[in-house]
Amino acid sequence: MNKTTDRIEALLAGLPDLDRHRKVDGLPPDEADNLAQRLIEAGSEAIIELIDRSPAEYDDGDYRPRYLVHLTASYACRPGMEAARRMLASALAAALDGERSEGHKAFIIGELQYLGLPSAAPALGRALVAGSDRLCECAARALQAIGVGGPLIEALDKLDGAPRRSVINALAPMKLAKAAPALRTALADPDADTRILASHALAQLGDRDAIQPLLTACQTYDGWEGIQHARSAIIMAERLAAAGHVRDARRVYTRLGELHKHEKDQYLRDVVQRGIAQLHGTS
Repeated sequence: MNKTTDRIEALLAGLPDLDRHRKVDGLPPDEADNLAQRLIEAGSEAIIELIDRSPAEYDDGDYRPRYLVHLTASYACRPGMEAARRMLASALAAALDGERSEGHKAFIIGELQYLGLPSAAPALGRALVAGSDRLCECAARALQAIGVGGPLIEALDKLDGAPRRSVINALAPMKLAKAAPALRTALADPDADTRILASHALAQLGDRDAIQPLLTACQTYDGWEGIQHARSAIIMAERLAAAGHVRDARRVYTRLGELHKHEKDQYLRDVVQRGIAQLHGTS
């Protein structure tokens, strides 16, 4: 064994066995801190070796490698540990770019999300477009949590199906104006669920350039999808009104009322009428 492997063996030996419930009986804080500091001192090579020694998917029969990595990530997130945190994130990002199983990469992405450093965004962006549906979802969620939307926007037009929906789901709560053009493109996706997610994300943005495409979707699709686009249009009108675009908000409400004149749509007309009433005196 080389020196790094020897150090890893010593660290793993310091972790407790699972208890009778197959749970980890946590270490005393000072012992946990000591193990984490020793792994940090062992450096990125040791961190990557630990990942490669862990099972492809979580297996409580060999929990130690992943447990030690996460214990160290928690330690590195403390105030004053910025250098260790950056080193750990850099090692994990390098491991993510390597040839590893889906399970290993999902774990790595989760740890990068936990560390929360924007420096990991390029590697996460590559995972968006190069990995499985599962890894795309994990990477999209991590980028949202870290607060870096650029890779999500860049990936949106390169993806379809479940990965594209994962990216839209991540972008929607971020409310990034730069995402609007790509989201407008997704509004014309062949997949109904993708169109619904795109219309909701655009509504959250209050994107004025999406008004006509969204109204067209309301007119084009009926049934469940039509209801969801109408819901998005109402949210859009509310966002527009709040931003002072009263004329645009009235246009959306008015068109919704024209499109939903059937008796079964009375609830929707009631919402439209209340929305228009709230606009009076604000124009």
